[in-house]
Amino acid sequence: MLQDARPWANYESDYRPMVEFSKYHKMPVIAANAPRRYVGAVGRSGASTFANGTWSVAAHTMLPPFPLPKPSASYVCHLMMDPAVLRTDQLGLAPQPSDEDASATMKPSSKLDVEAVTTGKCPFIGLGRRDGLMQPLLLWDATMAHSICSSLASFPGKLVYHVCGSFHCEGRHGIAEMIEAYRPQTKVLVVVVYAEDDCDAFDLERHGSKGDFVLLADARLPRSHEYFDGASE
Repeated sequence: MLQDARPWANYESDYRPMVEFSKYHKMPVIAANAPRRYVGAVGRSGASTFANGTWSVAAHTMLPPFPLPKPSASYVCHLMMDPAVLRTDQLGLAPQPSDEDASATMKPSSKLDVEAVTTGKCPFIGLGRRDGLMQPLLLWDATMAHSICSSLASFPGKLVYHVCGSFHCEGRHGIAEMIEAYRPQTKVLVVVVYAEDDCDAFDLERHGSKGDFVLLADARLPRSHEYFDGASE
């Protein structure tokens, strides 16, 4: 399973305890996300790749129905302003050109493209790719939201505890927004965790709108996994 799933390096310390706890208490564990190969296909060719019969019926059983729900304007802004949305190894994309190459070759064709040029460089994908992240991220969020809604339907009266990166839920964007599209009136509670140098100082303006509960952790403590390793801001 681990070989096929290619989990994060901190699976043993951070994720396996949750899986083993669930197994011990006979609680179902759901793989909520889309297989990486399909997210990569959308990253390279766009969502239309699933509308032309390229993929088998079996592939669609692991994906939400198309077309995907349209993101809100605030979701789009959230995507464009995030400093490190995702890494190239998550999408299977080739390394992107440098700032100079990107600015020379990228010709904005829409408002989103213009924003992509002006909002800064993503340390993992690069400037020229930011405008192409929308469809892969929508597929990620829509698949996880659809999996959550399907689980709620399969287990009436039960709660779903979903674990994801903060980008996919903070500000009630992403997954929370997609759940509302698939299953209106579903109660969603968003809990986000941030590492701060002073974890006793809660900044209402900075943290207040990020989730229903916001936990601040001590940034000075060692982490089991560092998302920004090797990235320059």
